[in-house]
Amino acid sequence: MRQRRPPRDWTDGDVALLRDLAAAAVTELELATLSLDYEADRVRWQLAVSAGGVGSFDWDLVSGHIDWDEQMHVLFGIPREQFGGTIEEFRAVVHPDDVAGVEQAIDAAISTCSQYDAEYRVLLPDGTERWVQARGQALAGEDGRAVRMLGAAYDTTAKRDAEGRIARVLETMSAAFFLLDDAWRFTYVNAEAVRLLGRPATSSSGAWCGSCSRRRWAPTSR
Repeated sequence: MRQRRPPRDWTDGDVALLRDLAAAAVTELELATLSLDYEADRVRWQLAVSAGGVGSFDWDLVSGHIDWDEQMHVLFGIPREQFGGTIEEFRAVVHPDDVAGVEQAIDAAISTCSQYDAEYRVLLPDGTERWVQARGQALAGEDGRAVRMLGAAYDTTAKRDAEGRIARVLETMSAAFFLLDDAWRFTYVNAEAVRLLGRPATSSSGAWCGSCSRRRWAPTSR
């Protein structure tokens, strides 16, 4: 018969070591669970973004490299293997009439570490244009200067086309039509309203808001 070993006398050091090992094992299990939860949340987020047609970008302002996800490449019509991740390549596909406005929005966000918001046209390889709305946030480094910009973009062509159709209808209406903002200022006046009011929609007050075809009515002294 095998002789039984006598019970071990556990010292305080042994007990403390076992407790440390158990705590480490529990921590590893908790981290594994968190990793699984994070991965599941990340996949759900990516699916939601893809379904909504939203692309995301990550611009390293120190190195200058821009990282696009797959949806951004679709939006801009540039395959991943043809995009070098530079701001010059991005600028090259923005409509020439919109470049200045986009650069102004980018510079403002970077200089103040604030939000970036711009809507512009993209020139696609097949010669067509696509409206894109982009929003982002410039992030500051330890010295307070922007070192990174994160953001997202999505297609607003259908919305722009609808606005254009509405504007064309309003401009051809025989009735006067105008819009006022919360401060009771004219934000849109159609041609018939301008004729009845007898005052011009001047460019100095933003006569035509680019392609959105909204004219602002500027009161004039008589």
